[in-house]
Amino acid sequence: MVGSDSAVVGLVIHLLISQVVGVTYAVFFRRRSFDAASVIGWGVSYGFLWWIPGNLTLLPLLLGAAPQWSAAALAVSFPSLVSHLAYGAVLGPVYQRLEERVGPWHLTRSEATAARVAARHEQTLSAAPALCSLTTCVALLIPILVS
Repeated sequence: MVGSDSAVVGLVIHLLISQVVGVTYAVFFRRRSFDAASVIGWGVSYGFLWWIPGNLTLLPLLLGAAPQWSAAALAVSFPSLVSHLAYGAVLGPVYQRLEERVGPWHLTRSEATAARVAARHEQTLSAAPALCSLTTCVALLIPILVS
């Protein structure tokens, strides 16, 4: 991508991209970190979301090729899917820890804010496990569908 064959340059580029993904996670999931199950669910789902445009679309385009939306390309990039899911499963709890340390947003100033936080808490806890389950099922079905 940058005209170098060095493994160190490739690692640096990969770390920069993962940093961008982590920052976008922090922007999109700010104040949605209630418990370990919800943050792992959101993180795994976000890792899956980035695998689709990352490995199958953006990476081939950045390397000067066409997007790879074939069964063979899916099968080849399956190990990358596992690593994206693992990245998301770690990203969620790490971000939750950072968010709690920097700004304990769950300490509210008014009853209206407390009501909003409680409603968001219930909504997030109900959606995250379902989204995580759906993502896991899709991730497990990909090898079966492409074989």
